[in-house]
Amino acid sequence: MKKILSILLALSLLFSLGIVANASSQPEENIHFYLSDEAYQSISENEEVNQAFSRQNAALSEYAAISQELTDDQLGGAYFDDEGKLHVLITEDIPMPASLTADICYDLATYSYSELEGFQNTIINQRVEIGFDASGIDQEDNKVVIYCADTIDFDLLYELIPQDSVKIVAEDPDLSDCATHTVVPGQRITNTTNNTYGSIACSVVWDNTTSNKKYGFMTVGHLGAVGDSVSYGGSAMGTITAKQQSGSVDAALILRGQNSNVFNYGNEVADGKVFSTNGGTFPKNTVIYAYGATTTYIDNGTISGKITDTSFSGTFSNIYFTGLIKTDAVNQGGDSGGPVLTAYGDDYAIIGIMKGLSGGKMVYVNMSSIKTAFDLNVVNP
Repeated sequence: MKKILSILLALSLLFSLGIVANASSQPEENIHFYLSDEAYQSISENEEVNQAFSRQNAALSEYAAISQELTDDQLGGAYFDDEGKLHVLITEDIPMPASLTADICYDLATYSYSELEGFQNTIINQRVEIGFDASGIDQEDNKVVIYCADTIDFDLLYELIPQDSVKIVAEDPDLSDCATHTVVPGQRITNTTNNTYGSIACSVVWDNTTSNKKYGFMTVGHLGAVGDSVSYGGSAMGTITAKQQSGSVDAALILRGQNSNVFNYGNEVADGKVFSTNGGTFPKNTVIYAYGATTTYIDNGTISGKITDTSFSGTFSNIYFTGLIKTDAVNQGGDSGGPVLTAYGDDYAIIGIMKGLSGGKMVYVNMSSIKTAFDLNVVNP
């Protein structure tokens, strides 16, 4: 399990370190994502996860193409059933492309995914009056999901959105960040300014010119503040130079110090495919695999599961976040900042970084949101 440990450090990313959140401008440099040798070996040797990846991979590839052909008004989302078949929800009775080879079918849906997002945004704006905090989108049921153990003002709710567009899950969402823990011996990434630890999502190289590359790392935003120093295995890594902890992003960029020798290129991997018509949203039940400082490194455990809710929103550490992804995977404190992966063609892709928990289940930040926030122009291998 030693190789699994190293995973945390795993991912290496090339990024423009001078950039702060500015989605409107075009980045001047390209970045690349990397997975360390140990991490790559660990995921490639996990037969159960790779079998699941193999079953869904062809369907995801064709879904990416389908979603680009359908309009926002036509696409209602998608989900994998228990047999691994991909159901694409459409709002109009249109023929499937004749070229499809994967196990895919079309199902008629009442609402488009963009409509569901609109309904969710409407009730989020009055969530206090309605009586809830956490919500998401269930692509299989074609509904907005409200998580609430208390009384809901149904009269107000149904004034705002159609009754058949929402379902109530009567449970306390119990939202929390995978809080960084006090440093323990052997831990991977340490904020030496406040003596806490977390996980690395990836290492980073910025390749505007071959003679002037910059190096760094990505982690979760709540690891620390801009200016905090970070180390790995007792060796100085660098300083947090940019972060965002609001909206749909909880992430930070660490610039490697000039005298630091902490870096690992490893194996270049892709960033998660962005489906143009629905915001980089993967189908429900897409299999994911993640690495965290506590679960993977200390406990020699595995973090794997499936996506359950997209556009997940709620209050974490007194900050209201939107556009997150909820899964049925189990992680724990100190895993924050670790990478979330899925299959990409014949290889792997980073699709997000771990943020926290909802009802004991892992919630992560969508990589497409991070790329927009930090203006990252990712070049896939």
